[in-house]
Amino acid sequence: MLNKIFYSVSFYFLCVLVISTMSLNILADEAIQVSVDSQDFDTKNFFGLEEMGFRKDKVNFDKGWLGIFMENVEGRGILVKEITLGSPAAEAGLRAGDIITKINDESTIGKDELNLIQFKKTVEAIGAGGVPVLTVYRDNVELVFKPILFGKLLKNITEPITPFISKVGHEFTKEDKNTPPYEEWGGVENLTSGKEVKRTSNSKDTGMSFIEFAIRNERYRDMLGATLQRIGEEAYAREGFQSNEETNPFRLSIVNYLMLRPFDTPKIGQAIVDTFCGEDICAQIECAAELLDVKPNNLNINTAPLPLSPLCEGGKRRAVNKSPNVSPDIEQTQKMEAGDSLQGQLQCIIDSLAPCVSLIKEAFGNLSQEELEFLYQNAHKIWLPDTKIEPQDLARVLTVSQKVDLAKLFEATSLLLSKLVPVCSGQEINDLRKMHPDTIQTKISPFHLSEFLQCINAPEKTDTEINDTKNFTGDILFVQDTNIGKIVVGGTGTSYYYADAAVIIDLGGNDYYFNNPGSSSKDIPVSICIDLSGDDIYHATGPFSQGTGRFGIGLLMDFMGNDKYLSQDFSQGSCLFGIGLLMDNEGNDFYSGHVANQGVGFCGTGLLREHGGNDVYFSRQFAQGVGFTKGFGALIDSDGNDFYFAGGEYPDFRDPEKSFQSMSQGMGMGIRPEESIVGASGGIGI
Repeated sequence: MLNKIFYSVSFYFLCVLVISTMSLNILADEAIQVSVDSQDFDTKNFFGLEEMGFRKDKVNFDKGWLGIFMENVEGRGILVKEITLGSPAAEAGLRAGDIITKINDESTIGKDELNLIQFKKTVEAIGAGGVPVLTVYRDNVELVFKPILFGKLLKNITEPITPFISKVGHEFTKEDKNTPPYEEWGGVENLTSGKEVKRTSNSKDTGMSFIEFAIRNERYRDMLGATLQRIGEEAYAREGFQSNEETNPFRLSIVNYLMLRPFDTPKIGQAIVDTFCGEDICAQIECAAELLDVKPNNLNINTAPLPLSPLCEGGKRRAVNKSPNVSPDIEQTQKMEAGDSLQGQLQCIIDSLAPCVSLIKEAFGNLSQEELEFLYQNAHKIWLPDTKIEPQDLARVLTVSQKVDLAKLFEATSLLLSKLVPVCSGQEINDLRKMHPDTIQTKISPFHLSEFLQCINAPEKTDTEINDTKNFTGDILFVQDTNIGKIVVGGTGTSYYYADAAVIIDLGGNDYYFNNPGSSSKDIPVSICIDLSGDDIYHATGPFSQGTGRFGIGLLMDFMGNDKYLSQDFSQGSCLFGIGLLMDNEGNDFYSGHVANQGVGFCGTGLLREHGGNDVYFSRQFAQGVGFTKGFGALIDSDGNDFYFAGGEYPDFRDPEKSFQSMSQGMGMGIRPEESIVGASGGIGI
């Protein structure tokens, strides 16, 4: 009950805490007597919450930790189900299947789960460096083990230094004081005036507020303080995957910050949302990197000013570092201005592919070929409800994932976007056609390919033409082969796309995509699909489609028309160890997927951006703005009367006859150690 109350009123307590810092000195200096309902209060203790929050000096970092996943076996003892690698239990020689019957000659045999709690408390009380004596039964043989305990809590955690934090002040502005939810409590002034505080909303609650109740009841005030302390300590807690590390490799620093300062949550959340409601995709990718604690060495954003980004000072764009991977001839080509021909702008995009691919290869350069293949084949299984991944494979996925250099993926994405923006973000499609009337005449010629992209062992032309005729039909202007996939350009008529490609540019028409447009893979590290107009249908029968970055960068951009996106798992602006983007500029669009789609990030960033129209979003689970481990996912729809649905397939265990799990629409999701000791922190979803 207390937790329910705490979560519902945390925003209001933020109000009380901040006001106390501004008013206590004034009240004390003027010796003003403060009362509520004829009850006098000492001004120094009027709020009684000024010291509430996490206190590191009150934390016992020397609590003992054994490192086992356990289960009570009634009448026998405590069953060791799993052991964390490198933990005290593992070093002492305990094994899964052992049954602990005594600790320091005290019986561990009990009738219920309280038995586990007592065992845990005993281990914690022994403390770091302590050596409990464990009596264990293994194969009907009694053994004794003496593990040397680690500390349960980590000594250090990482907190962010980011514009999102600097934007969040600890003082209320005039706007704060005059906007909900403070108005519901009769205004901020009433909280310090001594007047009775009554809600002005349509709530059914009557009588005293919870704030007033907590002020006058020491018991609940102390309980709230204990709750805040417990939340803060959780930021330092070891996860099941960890052994004796100083920091948590998967916990985002922004999450650590909020666990230590939960009353800052509303304003920081608003700062994040404000940033991502802008129009600048480059700034959004950059901010996502910051939220994921990823620090790219070179950001190649060289576009129009980013007025809505906190990373821009005074409305000026940030200085740009040139990528060391760009060759002189490509750099010369990239100097073309946005007013040049569409052919020239598209050539800039093609020229950027080589350095992007080089950066992506660097991102996975620390992995062996066997590790890369293992990660590629198993990482997605963690989040699929119909697929089971074994604990040892899950542990290995998490271990290998730490070798991936996400910063390189963000560097590659910023470079690519800097070349896409003149074509895709700087103007509406009608303006584009006015500037480039040749698009209507389909005067797009095959592109110049750098030596990096040229196919050395290309098939004979006749075989290529036959193959391309099967894979790309209708109004297809030309197909070019490269060593990272094909480049396909469709005309203004109806085109049909059946095979995957590195680049698809369609100039118009009502088109059909039966492939995985704008979706990368290990064979196609960068995949771009740009459709300029038409009522298009994107229909994927398998996973990883429609703007998904799977071990690379996937971008799908559709600028006009009422489009339909039909897909399965990990699609529609999703990522697995990459960056995935689906951007639809206008039209009444329909999205339907299964699991992990419509703005989902796992070890990277997945974005679905909609700029207009009355849109419909359907999914079953993990969809519509979900951040998995080390991931950021967002669904941003800026206009229209839209419909969102998630659920309907996977029953909720709490009430399986009436409700379903969705875990969607703004969700940060980690790996819970429920059936296995292996777990990892979650990400950010909006």
